[in-house]
Amino acid sequence: MHQEAAIAPWKQRFEAPLIAHTQIAAADQDSGLVVSNQNGVYELYRWQVHSGGLAQLTSRPGGTLFGLLAPNGRHVFAFEDCRGTERGHHVRMPVKGGPALDLTPDLAPYSSCDLALSRSGTRAVFTVADPEGYHVFGLDDVYKDRVERLQQLGRFARPVARPILSSDGELLVLATASSSHPLYDGLALLNARTGEPARQPE
Repeated sequence: MHQEAAIAPWKQRFEAPLIAHTQIAAADQDSGLVVSNQNGVYELYRWQVHSGGLAQLTSRPGGTLFGLLAPNGRHVFAFEDCRGTERGHHVRMPVKGGPALDLTPDLAPYSSCDLALSRSGTRAVFTVADPEGYHVFGLDDVYKDRVERLQQLGRFARPVARPILSSDGELLVLATASSSHPLYDGLALLNARTGEPARQPE
């Protein structure tokens, strides 16, 4: 008798692999991203949507719970921390294999869990929290061999998070908090290239 058959059905349900998140590329409906613990710890998997095939992209001691698939389906963006410290750098990985590219090599390790891409795929925005406050950074040309146009768009005394970029990467929406406690109760509309407040359409 196989070992799996000897495990009680109720126990198999608790030990079954889980899928925490899925995403399909906006411009390539056959390219997807899956976050699953099928090998015991949550990692990122390339998902061939029509065939259902999965190929593991990350393998880290603490696992990888968050990733963002590029609109063209060719890259995955993830946060690579330093040995589980929750401080590190955002990286870009080719879905067909190859080394990860550090998107912010000139910054000291930082805490960040929010990264957004424009649908055009050329601009990224992410938030960073540190003792000095909450920062918003923008990146252009995120598919080049080296990202050189890192720009700080603003620093805030109160929490900001969950950036969303317009399709063309010109406008940025942030969730904002009216107190030091990160209960987001407002939105800010900014120019994604300057960080200045953007005029809302009349």
